Amino acid sequence: MKTKLILIALTILCFANLHSQRNGFEKGYFIDNNNSKIEGFIKNEEWSYNPTEILFKADENSKSQLISITDFKEFVVGEEYKFKKASVKIDKSHDSFEQATGVKALSFVDDYLLLRIRVEGKATLYSYRSETYTRFFFSIDPSEITPLSYKVYYDDQEKGYRKNETYKQELLNNLKCDNITQNDVDRLEYNISKLSDFFSKYNLCSGSTNNEIKIKKNVNTFEIYVKAGVGITSFTYDDRGDIEFDDKTKFKFAVEAEINLSNKAKNWSFLIEPAYQSYSNTGQYPTSGTKIAVDYKSIDLSLGLRKYFSLTTKSSLFLNGYMTYGITTKSKISSSFLEISKTLNPSLGFGYSYNQKYNIELRYEFSRNLFRRYATIDSSFSTVGVVVGYKFL
Repeated sequence: MKTKLILIALTILCFANLHSQRNGFEKGYFIDNNNSKIEGFIKNEEWSYNPTEILFKADENSKSQLISITDFKEFVVGEEYKFKKASVKIDKSHDSFEQATGVKALSFVDDYLLLRIRVEGKATLYSYRSETYTRFFFSIDPSEITPLSYKVYYDDQEKGYRKNETYKQELLNNLKCDNITQNDVDRLEYNISKLSDFFSKYNLCSGSTNNEIKIKKNVNTFEIYVKAGVGITSFTYDDRGDIEFDDKTKFKFAVEAEINLSNKAKNWSFLIEPAYQSYSNTGQYPTSGTKIAVDYKSIDLSLGLRKYFSLTTKSSLFLNGYMTYGITTKSKISSSFLEISKTLNPSLGFGYSYNQKYNIELRYEFSRNLFRRYATIDSSFSTVGVVVGYKFL
């Protein structure tokens, strides 16, 4: 049973992964080299580094096509990503201190790059990120895009690493407004957060519209589900002989707190699930025929991780794993003074979520040994069942 369930889970995981790879398309458009706006769906790759191509579909059901940077000038995905192709001067020096050279001066080269627009307004901020460096650029009104000069280098005289922060003077010379002070510029760090705030401040000060294009964090970072489950439990007890109890239906009730670990749509979640379960059954010794009854109740605390695989905008598959600590309460086994132990066991589940409000899950709870404190006694208590959940918070 356990092997079959694991194989089924892996099969569903592979299917879900393949399906999710085919999704992730969001409404967007690109501007081709003839200045035509082509609307459709673009694969949202949540780009860590600036792309050189995009996957585009004319509609949700059409086949995707790969479009190179040479075939478009600009593209937009949803409200969080906007890229523009430009011919710029860029210094490609490594940002890490370990790779820094002893040359302070920047070495610019001409390149065609797809820049990400971060802030739009009278002054527009752009970024470009590769595996080894991050650079920022700016333009004022419809003017040429100019680099914000920055470089890490090693100072032989000072015997230490330094930063060429020429960008501060460049901003002071070009972004002048009553609310922009020398102190603002002096404290300005070369990162997206500080620069975005600076450009937004300038645009608002100059009376311009201001549009900061950034990833909107998921507001549903904490959710609570009420859950109920029913399962088939297998129990064996080996003392003077191996007693197999008939499989028995078991019910459980739980509350699950889910903490979304992703910035945007659900991807990975951390789970906390307290639950109560009750089980009672009767078996008999194979030789003597003496009957033995078990009455087991426990309060379980489970901690786990869940991975989502998007199917549509409203539905997804998920796979989760738990580690469960079980505390017995008013539990006993007949004709015995044995104490049922606290337990620790893993579980594996996979299921379906709809509208981030309802879910159903097939879960396998791996064996827990209820008498693990006794060296001469062995037992196995495992369950396969269905758990349904409803989000109320």
